[in-house]
Amino acid sequence: MCPAARRGGRQVTFNSVLIAHAMRRRWRDALTAFEEMQRMHVRPDVLTYNALITALANGREYDRALQVGFLPPLL
Repeated sequence: MCPAARRGGRQVTFNSVLIAHAMRRRWRDALTAFEEMQRMHVRPDVLTYNALITALANGREYDRALQVGFLPPLL
């Protein structure tokens, strides 16, 4: 498998994890998963940010949700 396909697979996996946490209002777990995604250099996409914002909003962490677009960029 080529490296790009592995990265894409990781992105899908992380997005699925974030969506599951959002559905269960587990915003801390979603944030932890997002941070791990960044550590692994997996590029977030629109679905990633949507799931993270949803998890934070469902957990009533509105201020954190508003800051998601201002997180430091992936290196």
